[in-house]
Amino acid sequence: MTIQRKSKLQRRETRCNSWWMLAIRPSFTLVELLVVMVIIALLAGMTMIALAGAQRDAEISRTRSTIRKINEILLGKWEEFSVRALPIELPAVAMRPTSLASGTVPVSGQEIARLRLVGLRDLMRMEMPDRITDIGFTPTLLQLEVVNNNPPSRAMLPVGNVPYPALWSNYREKFFQPIALPTLTPYSPGPIGTLRPAWTITNANAELLYWVIAASSNNGIGGLEGFHATEIADTDLDGYPEFVDAWQRPIKWIRWPAGADWSEIVAAAKADARILETQGGDAMDVTKADWRFLNDATGVRADNPFTLQPLVLSAGPDGAFDVVFDVTDIDAAATPIVYATQRPTFTILGPFSHGSTANYFYPDPYRAYTVAGNDVYLGQIFDYDASGSHADNVTSHDTLFDQ
Repeated sequence: MTIQRKSKLQRRETRCNSWWMLAIRPSFTLVELLVVMVIIALLAGMTMIALAGAQRDAEISRTRSTIRKINEILLGKWEEFSVRALPIELPAVAMRPTSLASGTVPVSGQEIARLRLVGLRDLMRMEMPDRITDIGFTPTLLQLEVVNNNPPSRAMLPVGNVPYPALWSNYREKFFQPIALPTLTPYSPGPIGTLRPAWTITNANAELLYWVIAASSNNGIGGLEGFHATEIADTDLDGYPEFVDAWQRPIKWIRWPAGADWSEIVAAAKADARILETQGGDAMDVTKADWRFLNDATGVRADNPFTLQPLVLSAGPDGAFDVVFDVTDIDAAATPIVYATQRPTFTILGPFSHGSTANYFYPDPYRAYTVAGNDVYLGQIFDYDASGSHADNVTSHDTLFDQ
């Protein structure tokens, strides 16, 4: 009995010793270490992805905040033009009946409305410049069509031009070398001189945007007072600052983005203008005086004017816009857009003399520019690097800003 009992105790002690040896094993196996390392790596990767996504969202949010503030000021200035007084004096022939017109007024009310529209567009391009040529050319010649019934005839009557706007003169002094401005006779717009040597025009668009906001106010507060120091920088170190996004890259803009069909605002405005002639249209042209309303003999209004709100853009996280700001973006040898000297590019139907008059200037926000045989509109997508990178742009037309 004693021998048997000892053997049981010995077996129990042997098992306990084995368990104890397992419990105090000094190391892990290689497989166990690899499994742990893989798990840690996966958790770290997931954490880094989550942090990167959160940082990207924060940067986009900061950029949207900056663009929202810029856009609010721009829209305030834009809306003022709908009630803006045009600082020109109409000739007497446009105001009262004459014998040559058989006792009627020889200039129609629609013609006067058209002159006002052209004049307002010219004021807007000088006071809200988005390209060098906007401040580099003097005011546009304004003309009225005079209709005589005795004998029947039509002729263009030069009215003159808007006086040099104070804002335009301010921009000119900042960006151009001092010169004596030309006398506007015979009322033909022309270049005003050479750029200041210090100005690096690489970021000209963004720098003009900065000065437009700097010269503005919002509810009586200076345009720049609502911006933090981190939202403004001089990225090219030429002494002319720009608004910058969260990635410290210049924010750009297009005053008349007629080709930005990818924007919900532009697409909706364009579709609305094409539905019916009495619907939509340009908010600056309530009488529909734009020549484009007479531009189709079939009555199909394929190119009706529509309301164009300024488009403010950040290139987003990848730093690429892939949006047309000027024809020179596509072809460096092309002639930059000059609104001041534009003439109608379409046929004006009916007994009008405008289309055949060499010096009838017509700043046209809806114009298509021919580049390498293709029609190009400002604001349209042009995938320079074939990456589709415009999709991450942060813009003032995002649905975030819809009211």
